[in-house]
Amino acid sequence: MSFRRYEIILPTRYNDGTPIEQPKFWETAEQIVARFGGVTWQPEILRGI
Repeated sequence: MSFRRYEIILPTRYNDGTPIEQPKFWETAEQIVARFGGVTWQPEILRGI
């Protein structure tokens, strides 16, 4: 059996700078579980230039 790993990076703020509501992250995770059977969540902040 082979496995694949996919990364989906979600934004934490809207384009106007306001934070995205926390329930939207849970809704997204639930949709991923419903479609693919599982999800692993790493709540880390990525910064770049």
